[in-house]
Amino acid sequence: MKTLAVGVPVGVLTAAIMLWRSRAIGAPWPPQTALFSAIVFGFIAKGVYLWMIARWPQTGTSFYLWLALGLAAVLSVGAFVGLPMMKRGGALEFTVINLLWAGGFGWLLPKLVG
Repeated sequence: MKTLAVGVPVGVLTAAIMLWRSRAIGAPWPPQTALFSAIVFGFIAKGVYLWMIARWPQTGTSFYLWLALGLAAVLSVGAFVGLPMMKRGGALEFTVINLLWAGGFGWLLPKLVG
């Protein structure tokens, strides 16, 4: 249930960003998919977090946060490099979404689960 407490708001905010900036993003999927994706990703993220806590009890939480921030950074750089090559916009919007997901699943989820 705690996973839904993070996944639903992250999904709703992602869908709102996609609807609000759909022209800039050139959304490849309908915004309704964002909610479903966030919920599914939340359960996967919870599993990864619990595995990291079991593997590294004292440093698992900080490793998990750094993993989330690192993935957000890599995906954001990929958006700024890759999207212009495909003649698409939306790199800034995808960066905001990446940071939203990193904050929701990398920082808030461990606070609720832990």
